[in-house]
Amino acid sequence: MRRTSSYKQLHNQCGAVGLMVTLLVPFFIGVAALAIDVTHRVVLSNELQNAADAGALAGAARLYTADGTMIDTGANQIAQEMAWQNLTTRVPQTTGESNRLAPEVVADLAANGGDVQRGHWAFGPPVQSNLARGFYPNASTATVDLFGVTSADLDANVNFINAVRVITRREGTPIVTFFARIFGVTDTQLSREAVAYIGFAGRLNPEEVDQPIAICRESITNGDEYNCNIGRMLNSGSNNVDHNTGGWTDFNQESNPCQGGTNTSLLRPLICANGNPYTIFLGRDMATNGGVIQNIFDDFKDCWDDNTIIADLDSTELDEWCGTGTVIDYLANQLANPAAIVDSPDLIRRTWGMTLPVITCPSNNIGTCERVVGAVDVDVAWINRTANQNQFTGNPGVPKALFGPDCNILWDGSNMPDGDRVDREAVWNSFRDTLPLENVDNIPAHYADKSIYFLPSCDVHEPTGVSGGENFGILAKIPVLVCPDPASHNPSDTNNCLGGQ
Repeated sequence: MRRTSSYKQLHNQCGAVGLMVTLLVPFFIGVAALAIDVTHRVVLSNELQNAADAGALAGAARLYTADGTMIDTGANQIAQEMAWQNLTTRVPQTTGESNRLAPEVVADLAANGGDVQRGHWAFGPPVQSNLARGFYPNASTATVDLFGVTSADLDANVNFINAVRVITRREGTPIVTFFARIFGVTDTQLSREAVAYIGFAGRLNPEEVDQPIAICRESITNGDEYNCNIGRMLNSGSNNVDHNTGGWTDFNQESNPCQGGTNTSLLRPLICANGNPYTIFLGRDMATNGGVIQNIFDDFKDCWDDNTIIADLDSTELDEWCGTGTVIDYLANQLANPAAIVDSPDLIRRTWGMTLPVITCPSNNIGTCERVVGAVDVDVAWINRTANQNQFTGNPGVPKALFGPDCNILWDGSNMPDGDRVDREAVWNSFRDTLPLENVDNIPAHYADKSIYFLPSCDVHEPTGVSGGENFGILAKIPVLVCPDPASHNPSDTNNCLGGQ
């Protein structure tokens, strides 16, 4: 009797489980169908985002002409075409047709309208300006002056064209749903957006820096403004508070670059070589040395001679520089005293242009490492190897003539006296004031031993590096995506987007 009762109870339980399974089958099918709907939506969303990202980056990379002087209106078409190349999944697949579709990117290329637009990206408060964070479409093809303005000024200027926005869609060919159609949703429309920003040179790729020298941010800025029209000297005097405006660097940012800085054996192979052998990362410390390091200074001075004495340049170098005839024919039309070419050929010079990293220098003193904040172009105007700065014994060594990067004459001293000490000091003062050359405290630069005098360049530069640096006059060559969330920006992560900037 007890066995029969147990058997019936077990039989009843089996029947209940079977019934429950039968009842839950539609639910399980629905969950599976819903998972398919969700999965398809996530996949397509990612594909649309990838297409928008690729299009925006390609467009921003073409936002400026190769020399950085003009807005390239072809950026819109490049952005659209690149977005189209990033195909999305067709759901459901259609027999006999490709299972991949180009995203819908509808743009009025001529009017800078629709899904692809050039414009201005503002990072906004509290990091930059008070202009609300976001993208401001702007069809302008005019460039703005990058010199004598702060980063906040540029951030608030909607006429500073620095970004491309791309929107990708799947609306004409939406996803066909499975489970959701039970609730009357037969398809899903999606769109995604990306903004790519072309800022100022930050991360510097190999060989984008010319010499193993880093320039102090404090020496080329006035407050937060890039001050490109005042010359400096690499050793700016004997005052320990403000005597350095730059220092040597071997570009090392690995491990602990602050441990020992750099030295002759590391620097010598980099003088007049191929530039930085590996990437320089924005926001990281870099090994530096604020001392003279006599052997390195001498090597650098010799390299300067090779690049600036016009009489020593071959015809190819002259043609690349000026596209003119012989040096004597050219200079004879410029100098008041052409005989100076024969009398002092080593004193007929041109400036020496180079791209250098910019570092932070608290109190303008350089330690064993400093943080990289960008890049700058400078023109080396003059170098003193040795001299008696107080007595002006012998010729102070200023050039008879100094030509700028555009073959323009910056200084003509062919008729200046070079007699007694008073005359020689007057020559230096005239040369210094004509360029002009100043210390970091805005006092006219004195004639100093072992000093490199340079002019921060106000010319429009060829874009260099990856976006993210401060404004020192060099636009970046490679754009980056803008972070949806400013807090997600990590300057040391080179694969990350820009947040607050």
